[in-house]
Amino acid sequence: YSDGVLLPGVLGAPLVWLGFSPVLAHNALLLLSFLASGVAMYVLCRDFTGSAVAAWVGGVVFAFQPYRFGHYPQLELLWGWPIPVALWALNRVLATGSIRDGVWLGTAVAVQAFSCLYYAVFLVTALIVLLAVQLVGRRLVDMARVIGPGLAACVVATVIILPYVLPYIQMGATRSEQEVENWSPTLANYFAALPGHWLYGRAMGSRASLESVMFPGVAAIALALIGSWPPLTRRRAAYVVLLVIAFDMSFGSHGLLYGTISRTIWAYRGLRVPGRMFVIVSAALAVLAAEGVQRVTAFIKSPPLRGAVGIAFVSVVLLESATAPIVLKEVPDTANVYARLAAEPRSVVMEWPMPHSFSLGITHEPFYMFASTIHWQPLVNGYSGFYPPSYIGFLETIEDFPSHLVIEYLRASSVRYVLLHSEFDPRGYVDARIALSNRSDIELVTEERQGANELALYRIAPR
Repeated sequence: YSDGVLLPGVLGAPLVWLGFSPVLAHNALLLLSFLASGVAMYVLCRDFTGSAVAAWVGGVVFAFQPYRFGHYPQLELLWGWPIPVALWALNRVLATGSIRDGVWLGTAVAVQAFSCLYYAVFLVTALIVLLAVQLVGRRLVDMARVIGPGLAACVVATVIILPYVLPYIQMGATRSEQEVENWSPTLANYFAALPGHWLYGRAMGSRASLESVMFPGVAAIALALIGSWPPLTRRRAAYVVLLVIAFDMSFGSHGLLYGTISRTIWAYRGLRVPGRMFVIVSAALAVLAAEGVQRVTAFIKSPPLRGAVGIAFVSVVLLESATAPIVLKEVPDTANVYARLAAEPRSVVMEWPMPHSFSLGITHEPFYMFASTIHWQPLVNGYSGFYPPSYIGFLETIEDFPSHLVIEYLRASSVRYVLLHSEFDPRGYVDARIALSNRSDIELVTEERQGANELALYRIAPR
């Protein structure tokens, strides 16, 4: 639930069931996200500039930002292709006033929400900014013609998104100001690249950390500056304004606008990482970079030479953006006990130790979730950027595991199997095994040693 990753999950699940490992399924979706992002931005830039050469550069700038490589493990943050689609639909609404284009716009926003809620909130903000700037100074009749498609977009997006966001509304998902400030970037983050980046890693890699890689690339900046240079059309001016506003908001508490907006708009109060607004920064940069290429190539009369210049621009952007190698961490082999769990009847499983309710960030839950792809049994364990009250209550109730009251609570919660890990709490593991061995209603199913570590699987008898 933390970022809204339903659509990539729905697409990835069949790959896993067809025999792909979770890592291969993730990589397949990752490649699809890069391709879709580039194609969608190409369509947008081609519509804006009328130039295939400029559109190629815009698509590459958006698809291969170093920011994307910095979020390699966070699939939902790579799934931003609906953003250019929505921007294209908004341009169509302004040009035609068509209800159909309004439906396209609402659908694109909804698809983005089902892919990444962060990006959907930021996308709606970008659409409002672009619409407002492009309507300034227009005749009333021109403003009135967007009312119909605008309402259609709002209705379509609301109808599709509401069932998905309803749990957030019911839980009152909000972040504290301190939490937002802790995750707010500074200007130094715009000079951060992954340590493995072949060109900038040595100079900028030391600034890299989770959610900190926001370097847009010199080529993208240079081309966007050319595209932003006066004289400006109304549309170019709108994207310049969007770039400035998104850039400021990406700093979160360290910027000028984010604090006021988050206190005013409920959707922003549930967001923890303002730096993800960089996706809008990169979209505006891509459009303006395409405008810059169009301006440069407009002076070239020879089509072959214009194509050669375009290839040169694309190559420079690709070479500058390429991040290799991406540093990955090897996941340890899963224990045989997980295969044993797969052979058991469908039952609820709890892996112990679980985190404390007061230190949720210190957890082994992601590994438990990864291991669950071996047995596919339901888990009470879970990891997210936001935890529902029911989960917090569960953690507080089982704090005294394996007391009699906790065992009865687990039984009432339909937990049938408990898997203990000595590796994460050696002393607690010994105490838990002694306590469980003294109960007649709990059966040791199997135990397994992995080097110095031990795992023990227990079955709780039904009431």
